[in-house]
Order: sequence, then C-alpha cells, then structure tokens
Amino acid sequence: MTIFSDLRTALVADLAVLDVPIAPSWPDVLSPPCGFITPPLGGDYVVQGPMFGEFTVSLDLVLMVAHSDAEVALTALEALVEGALRHTADWTLTGVDPPAPTTAVEGGADYLASVIHLSKPTRLEV
Repeated sequence: MTIFSDLRTALVADLAVLDVPIAPSWPDVLSPPCGFITPPLGGDYVVQGPMFGEFTVSLDLVLMVAHSDAEVALTALEALVEGALRHTADWTLTGVDPPAPTTAVEGGADYLASVIHLSKPTRLEV
C-alpha cells in the first residue's frame, strides 16, 4: 500500500455513512448514486509541507446521481454533497464544482455530477 491508497481508503471509510457506493478509484461500471476518488482533475497532486517528509496530498471526490428529472437529480446530488462535506471534517476543502450534466461513454446514460476537491497533510516515513 502507498500513502495515496491509504488516504483514498480512509476517505472511503469516512464516507461510508452516505449509504452509496464510494470507490477508491475510477470504477469499472457506474451505478448511481455513487462516488469515486481520483487524483485531482486539475492542480497539484502533492505539494511540499513545512518540514522534510511532510506533504499535502490532494484528491477529488466525484459524486454522481441519475439525471432523469432535473429537480430530483439536483436535490439528490446536493444531499450527497452536503453529506460528504459533513463527513470530511478532517480534510481541507479546497472547493466544490457546480453540478453539471455528464453522459457516460458506455451506454450513453445521463448523470448529474459534482466534484469535491479535498486535501490532507501527511507524512512520509523515510
């Protein structure tokens, strides 16, 4: 295991209370409502901390819901975002992207998704 996989695993555990599947990386199949954790889609993945061996690691949490009815989808996604924010208090929030419609390549299903940008200081043992 790496520090990166440890952080993704910890974030999945933090979000277990959401009662939706949260994958520690890109899932093979999307089955909304769901979430998955990725390296940041933009910005730095790792930045140096104040001391030798200290780093801040950034991760993105992608949350998705089915997009059959706009109001129902938006309400469901906002509830997931709010739940995720409540249960990531030991992470630093760097932003939340606005909800956006997206279409999956496989099957062409429509989803509503938002990305929560999180970071956490960590230490590499050397």
